[in-house]
Amino acid sequence: MSPLPPTNRHLQPPESVHTAPDGTKKYLFALPGELAVETVYIPEKERHTLCISTQAGCRMGCRFCATGQMRLQAQLTTPEILQQITQVPEAQQLTHLVFMGMGEPFDNPAALFPALAELTNPRTFGFAPRRISVSTAGVLPGIQTYLRDFASPLSISLHSPFHEERATLMPIEKKWPIATIMETIRNTPRSKHRRIFCEYLLFRNRNHTPRHAEALAHLLQGIPARINLMRPHPIPGADFEPPDDQTILAFRDALNAHGLIATIRRSRGIEIDAACGMLATKP
Repeated sequence: MSPLPPTNRHLQPPESVHTAPDGTKKYLFALPGELAVETVYIPEKERHTLCISTQAGCRMGCRFCATGQMRLQAQLTTPEILQQITQVPEAQQLTHLVFMGMGEPFDNPAALFPALAELTNPRTFGFAPRRISVSTAGVLPGIQTYLRDFASPLSISLHSPFHEERATLMPIEKKWPIATIMETIRNTPRSKHRRIFCEYLLFRNRNHTPRHAEALAHLLQGIPARINLMRPHPIPGADFEPPDDQTILAFRDALNAHGLIATIRRSRGIEIDAACGMLATKP
């Protein structure tokens, strides 16, 4: 996966903002060449989170993700990543940053890693490492660098513990299997004191059986992981639906019974297409 060449582009203030009933805001930033990226602000009682993009589009091709359907259009530069933070009106309120917006962060390492270093530099942004997290579909070289050089939490887009099933959802599984990713995390000394999150979309009649719960317990053995269970969100061309609430609760309880920490995550900003997997630069 060769990166696109970097540029000296700089972001202008957001062109538009959409606000959901729960207070979530989606900002649209224009890029040269009629391209754009989206950034999402998520307010809570004691927490103000900005969901940051690293690419316009994405080349991972996950079947449940609207950004993946766009394919990769542009790599963001380090200034463009940082300016998503400084250009939103809530910049001074932010307490947490999550690299879970458009794009695969570890597919743009030349811009991501300098941005992370700047964000945790006490002389510039000064964010504590524990208040920044990076989400990945499973780009192994980037994961290895991140685990070695940074102390922030890591989020893995997991969705199935089984190789063949995960490969039908996420093509990256064919190159870097989830078992290899977890073995790398398990064997990295700094991971023992790091927060590891596993994002797990529940697809109706697909990935929430007792067999899945048992396999997840085996896959995550020895890793201090928390599983965030989520419902898939409607996107054009995808027919994934969530199971009913009772099934979701039963799967959470099955994971907890296996000694895992599993919680159900509430979706934010669905009404404005700002929830996970829905970002696709709609005006």
